[in-house]
Amino acid sequence: MSLSDYLEKLQNKPKPVRVLILWISVSACMIVILSFWVASLTSNMPSQNLSKKEAGDQSSQNTQSLSDIKEQIPTLWQSLKASFNGIFESAQKETQEATQEQEKEWPKIEIESVNLDNPEQTQLP
Repeated sequence: MSLSDYLEKLQNKPKPVRVLILWISVSACMIVILSFWVASLTSNMPSQNLSKKEAGDQSSQNTQSLSDIKEQIPTLWQSLKASFNGIFESAQKETQEATQEQEKEWPKIEIESVNLDNPEQTQLP
């Protein structure tokens, strides 16, 4: 059975069954993600049986990595600003190009004079 056949059969089931399948799938994915998170958390946690020297070395490494992160944050902000500026500039450029194309496609119609008192005297080009 291919994926498209399975999806077609799933679409033909009643709505309560589809909602039940949705929540079961979401729960299963959540359990998988949480289990990966817990596994990585326990592997990154320092052991409680470390000697004082090892614990001191660990805390100095953490302090050093924290200072490295603080040094890298300004460059992170700069790169994010540059990315957003690039996105906005490209969107603005595309908007201007689309406007220019529309102006070329649709000729401007100008009304030279409009007489609201006597509409018959209105001059059109």
